[in-house]
Amino acid sequence: EDQDDYGIGARNARCASIFVIGVAFVSLCPLISLLALISFVLIRIFLGYQVVYAETRKPDIGGHFWVTSLKQCHYGLLIYVLCMTGVLIERARTRVPGAVAFCSIFYLIESIYVFEQRFYWKTICHEQVMEAQRQDEEAKAEASRKPTRSTYKQPELIED
Repeated sequence: EDQDDYGIGARNARCASIFVIGVAFVSLCPLISLLALISFVLIRIFLGYQVVYAETRKPDIGGHFWVTSLKQCHYGLLIYVLCMTGVLIERARTRVPGAVAFCSIFYLIESIYVFEQRFYWKTICHEQVMEAQRQDEEAKAEASRKPTRSTYKQPELIED
């Protein structure tokens, strides 16, 4: 199999671009959401079979591809904001709706910065992962219902 065209990275990039196209143009033509949904369902069916039964087994390096796909989606949202700003400026009577839409670009740029600079997905140490899991388990245990008594003994079974 050709890794340049059918590998994990190419597959993730193709799915990210289909997602960005669907998101960017759904406001202009809602029918695109249906086409994007059908596309993703077919991709899921065919790739679900292909990955399990037809491809050779590969080492798990999906983390890099996943993060790259998320970055591509961020940049796709940037394209979406710019396209919607242009559409609103063109179709509205005044430029105010376009200016309001353009203001969302500042939040998006800040989100991209936070994603790329503050998340340490490559360098997090095992101890921090274990501590986070322990805190999650403790939070789940605290959220569960506390017993009202220490034990219960059925009266009929108590020996006299």
